[in-house]
Amino acid sequence: MRKIYLLLMFLFISLHINCREKDTLMIRYSDWDRQPIHVSTCSNFEVTNGFENEYIIPPEFADSLKSLLNNQKAIEDLYFPISCKLYFFRDDTVCHKVCMNRNYLIQNGRTYVNNDAIVSFINNLIARFPPNENSNNRFLPNAIGAGYIGGIKGLYDTLQKELNRMSATINYSGTIIMNISCKANKEGYTTHAEVKIAKPLQPSQKEYEIACSLSQFIKDNIIWNQDCDRNNYDNIIFSLRFRRVP
Repeated sequence: MRKIYLLLMFLFISLHINCREKDTLMIRYSDWDRQPIHVSTCSNFEVTNGFENEYIIPPEFADSLKSLLNNQKAIEDLYFPISCKLYFFRDDTVCHKVCMNRNYLIQNGRTYVNNDAIVSFINNLIARFPPNENSNNRFLPNAIGAGYIGGIKGLYDTLQKELNRMSATINYSGTIIMNISCKANKEGYTTHAEVKIAKPLQPSQKEYEIACSLSQFIKDNIIWNQDCDRNNYDNIIFSLRFRRVP
């Protein structure tokens, strides 16, 4: 009798764990056939073009969709505008993301061919479940600069420190506002950095020199968080104000 009781307890615990560990699905959907005005990627889909509706899907349907997403044909990376983004999450933590349009999909940083079965399954889920009226914009991309490995404050502290060093070297004093645009690879290393002077409207030679040196410093020294969904169309954009008194 004791053995039977222990066996039943083991089965109950196993079932409880399995239920608890099932993923819930969130769908953010725009339109399969809409061509976005701006470049949309997996990382910036919600911010760049927005989404029409958000849907929360129960775990049993999430498991079925995950099965459909397995064993797709992988192809070379390519750019395609995103129409739909899937978040599989557990305990309010994202454990898997998939971005797609009607023809292609991206998951785990790889590009695959999409198919009609996946599109139809998602269409049926959208038709079956009402839009989420209590969306709190969870899982949106990080704020500007938050992708830096040291956080937003760390990013600005590092750049301000370098600007202090640069300006002292060339004996510069004044106020300069710069707009900065970066690209990074999936591992987080900066591959391109462009620094444009917003103010003053007619920069001095020293200010041009500072902008050029800062661009090279960012490319050589600033490392962002790893992101397997990042591609060449993703830009990291932020502004920086620097002031040095004589």
